[in-house]
Amino acid sequence: FKEVNDVYGHETGDTLLSSVAERLSASIRAQDTAARYGGDEFVIVLDGLPGIEDANAAFHRISLAFCVPFDVRGMVLSVGGSMGMSLFPMDGNDAGELLSKADMRMYSEKRKNKTGSGGVTGETGAGVSPTRETGGVFPGI
Repeated sequence: FKEVNDVYGHETGDTLLSSVAERLSASIRAQDTAARYGGDEFVIVLDGLPGIEDANAAFHRISLAFCVPFDVRGMVLSVGGSMGMSLFPMDGNDAGELLSKADMRMYSEKRKNKTGSGGVTGETGAGVSPTRETGGVFPGI
């Protein structure tokens, strides 16, 4: 968003940020929560997912929502982003622990393969409660 602000101005950057928030909200279920965490960071809480596969499917669906460029004030703007996921209670029992784990996964994936999307594999997902999973920090979207 810094580049958009620098090139097109803060009003365009703010409009793009609002469009990102709207698209993010449209990509999740009614019982989930999306919120701006600060700057260009968002947090999503996915409540009541039955398993890791469902968390990864939601993660993928959210990623796909950003493959389509945004039309902002007559300009077509593409937004790149990075994502990391954490699961409750496996990755932590409070928001701070969950955010930290999601951040760690995001940066690990960025270093490994430059995609910037750190989902959860079977290995990291072992022992997840089948009744509730919480996930998704999206810095840099």
